[in-house]
Order: sequence, then structure tokens, then C-alpha cells
Amino acid sequence: MLATLRRSLFFRRISLNSIWLFLARATSQGLMMIFVIIVARYLGERGLGQYAFISSVVFLGNVLTTFGMDTFLIREIGRLRHTDTPVIPAALVIQLILATGYLLLVQVGSGLLPRQLPETIVALRWYSLALWPLAFTTIFSAILRAYERMDLYWWLQGGTAVFQTIGTFFLLTQGGKLFSLIIFLLITQSVSALLAGWLCVHYLPNFHFRLHIQGAPLRQIWRAGWVLAWLAVLALIYQRLGVFVLALTAGEAETGWFTAATRLADALKLLPYAFFGALFPVMSRAAYKTDSDFSPRLYRLAFVALLFVTLVLAGGITWLAAPLVDWLFGAGYEPSIPLVRTLVWSVPPFLFSLRYSFELVATGKEQMALRAMIWTLGITAVFFLTFTFLFGLTGAGWAVVLGETAQALILWQFWTKIAT
Repeated sequence: MLATLRRSLFFRRISLNSIWLFLARATSQGLMMIFVIIVARYLGERGLGQYAFISSVVFLGNVLTTFGMDTFLIREIGRLRHTDTPVIPAALVIQLILATGYLLLVQVGSGLLPRQLPETIVALRWYSLALWPLAFTTIFSAILRAYERMDLYWWLQGGTAVFQTIGTFFLLTQGGKLFSLIIFLLITQSVSALLAGWLCVHYLPNFHFRLHIQGAPLRQIWRAGWVLAWLAVLALIYQRLGVFVLALTAGEAETGWFTAATRLADALKLLPYAFFGALFPVMSRAAYKTDSDFSPRLYRLAFVALLFVTLVLAGGITWLAAPLVDWLFGAGYEPSIPLVRTLVWSVPPFLFSLRYSFELVATGKEQMALRAMIWTLGITAVFFLTFTFLFGLTGAGWAVVLGETAQALILWQFWTKIAT
């Protein structure tokens, strides 16, 4: 009876956390979709392509300079259940140092990038300054998720997205151009960092944050973080590979069409991210034998249900692709329609990849996940270069589907080694 009650409470807790994380991602991604539509309509496909390239470079830097700190802190603080630990300031210091290094690299090396307009380079150099406030946001939001305060995480994500979307609308409707948009986005990231810190201070029990640096925690995080860092960086490169390939080989318009189609397909990933994001702290404690409420049977049943919902939604978006693209992005985005119909079918194999990668990292097997990602990135890069050269945008869409399928199969091979 007691075991049944514990499993029931576990299921309710995970369901509630999944709902909050889904709302957080749905709110931020939904408003990001509106943001992209605003940029597409007021700056055109070239402006959207410029923004997509700039944001890809900066967020690649954010993932690189995060150095796996978000995943590490969620796993460690979720297990410890307190913030009075030197790993938090050590993680922040490492991220700020790496962010400064990447920022300097962008300032010096951005002028060497091919096929980029001078205005794009200037905007990129300014937006790279966002890496500093993003470091604070990363640390504070990871702490919120480690405490399973997904409701506060929703306020953070939603508040930032609302501020960004409304501000962008007023800015661009008043004649703002790419550079003014980038300066506003830099301000938005600073506001988000302040909001994240305020939520931790006011709502977490006995929250501690003292910038007292010790050598031992720095060495501990450096040893533990490099695998997670490379895993996160390669995952982001993999996710943005289409944008990079098209921006450097095709042009701004093709990049804009691909970005628009990707936004629609990515909407299907909201629920899987919410489900596994809510489970990750619990899975980490279960791996250390500190959470006896974890139910593998309920976990498997929930995954099957999630797969079924994903397949149904993929079919629905395939059917409605034309009116959705026309309604959301307007004239000039007709080439995105067949891309949407292709890209949505990359989500079912993505669901399996997400499951296996989360299970590997939660059990401390992130090196296996990293090896799988290296194989995946190499294979997908070949798909992109070959299919895009032969078939253009259509080939880029099929490269995404084949890449996700390859990743799922590779991760499954690694996962079976620890499951047997």
C-alpha cells in the first residue's frame, strides 16, 4: 500500500513538473515563433536569415562557454537538495572566463567569415556581449530546475519571451532595423539574468550564493564538465547544421526559408523536452539510489503514450503545412511548405534519441553519449553537404530526417550496452 502511494505521488509530481516545463517551453517557443514571424515580416527573408546566422553563432558560444554547467548543476544539486556548495560559484567563474574568450574570438575573427554583409558582422560583434548575462541565467535557471521548481522556471522563460516579443514588435513597427533589434535583444538577456537571480533569492529555501572561489571545486567541475560541454556543443552544432551549411553555401533567403520550416517542426519537440526535463533530476537521484519512487514501468508506459501523440501531431502538421506557413509567415515563404512536410518526420526518431541520451547522462555515462554524438554529427554533415548540393532545400530537409534516424540508432546501440 505504501509503495503504491509513493508511486502515485511520484507520477503526480512528474506530471506536474512536466506540465510546468511544457508550459515554459510552449510559452517561450510560441512567443519565439511570433518573434520570428515579426522579424520575417518586417525585415524580410534576408533579415531573417541574418538574424538566424547571428543567433546561431552566439548561442553556439553560449553552449560552448556553459561547459556543461547546467546539466552538471541539475544533476548535483538535484541530488544534494541544497545550494550551500562551492560548485555554484566555481561553475559561474568558469563560464564567465570561457564567455570572455569566445567573445574576443568573435570580435577578431568575425570579419573573416565568408558571404556575410558588413552590417551582419557588426551586429554579431555586439550580440556576442550577451554571453555575459547568459552565464548568470544559465546558473540560476539550472538551480531552479534542480529544485524541481519548474513553475518558477516557467515564469523566467515566459517573462523573458514576453518582454522580447512585445519589445521587438514595437521596435520594428517603428522602423527599427537589424542593428537596433540586436541591441534590444542584448538588453533582454540582461533583464532575464536579473529575473533569474531574483527568483532564486526570493523563492528557494536557504538559497546561498557567495562568490568564494576554491581551487578544488574548480578542478572538480573542469574534470566533470568537459564531456558535458562537448556533448552540448556538438548537439547544438548538430541542431543548427542546416543553418550553417545554407548560410555559408546558399544565401540569406534559403537560410530564412529553412529557419521558418524548422520553427514549425520544432514545435513538436516541446512535449518530449518537457517530459524528460522533468524526469532528469529524479533519474539522477535514482541512479545514486536516493529516490525510491522512480517507477520504470510508468516511465515506459508514458514514453509509449508520448510517441503516439508525436506521430499524430506530425501527421496533422504534414496535412496543414501549406495554410500554416501562409498564415504564419506570409508571402515569399512558399519554399518552406515542402520542408515542413519533411522535417516533422524527423521528430519521432528524435524522441528515441532524447530518451537514450537522457538515460546515459543521468547514469553518469555521458562519455558514451558524446561518442554517439560525434558519430551522428559526422554522418549528418555528409548528408547535408551531399543532399543540399544535389537537391537544394529539399535535400536539406531529408538530411535532417536521415540524421535524426542515424542518431537514434547509434544511441540505441550504446544504450543496449548498459541495459544488458
